[in-house]
This record gives sequence, structure tokens and C-alpha cells, in this order.
Amino acid sequence: MNTKKTLQNKTTTELVEETLSLVQSAKSNNRLGESYIIESNANLIIASARNEKAVTDLAQTLKEFNKEAGTQTQKLINLTWAIVILTILMLVGLIVQIIKS
Repeated sequence: MNTKKTLQNKTTTELVEETLSLVQSAKSNNRLGESYIIESNANLIIASARNEKAVTDLAQTLKEFNKEAGTQTQKLINLTWAIVILTILMLVGLIVQIIKS
């Protein structure tokens, strides 16, 4: 149970460094089979770290995109209201011309 809590508190970089040091230790003690298993675990941790970074980058990109999309949407709404106002003014001018003639 303590091992699980200890692993959760470590960063991915710390886990990779610790695992790679275990690989070196196993290789120096001529335990090659064990070193290959540890090294494959290290590769999994590295891949997991890359995936985590990719997900974090994607989340940040989506936040930026949503912010820009919201700004663009607000500009389109303002433009639509400007068109509505100009259309109403045009109708009022048309009605005024019809009444005068």
C-alpha cells in the first residue's frame, strides 16, 4: 500500500530515472533478463509521459480554440444586429418615401 502511494507522488521523470538506474544496476549484476523487463517498463513510462503531455497540449489548444471561437461568434452576432438595424432604417426610409409620394 505504501509503495502505491509513493509511486503516485513521484513525477514521471523521477519514475523514468529510477527505473533506468534499476536497469543499469541489473545489467551490472549480470541479470540481463531482469534488466530487459525493467527497461521495457521504463519505455512504457516514457510512452505514458508522452501521451500525458500530448493530452495536456491538446487540452490547452482546445481552450485557446474555444476562446477564439467565442470571440468570433460574438463578432458575428454584433454584425447581424448591425444588419437588422440597417434593414429597419431602410424600411423606415422606404415607408417615408411612399407616404410623401
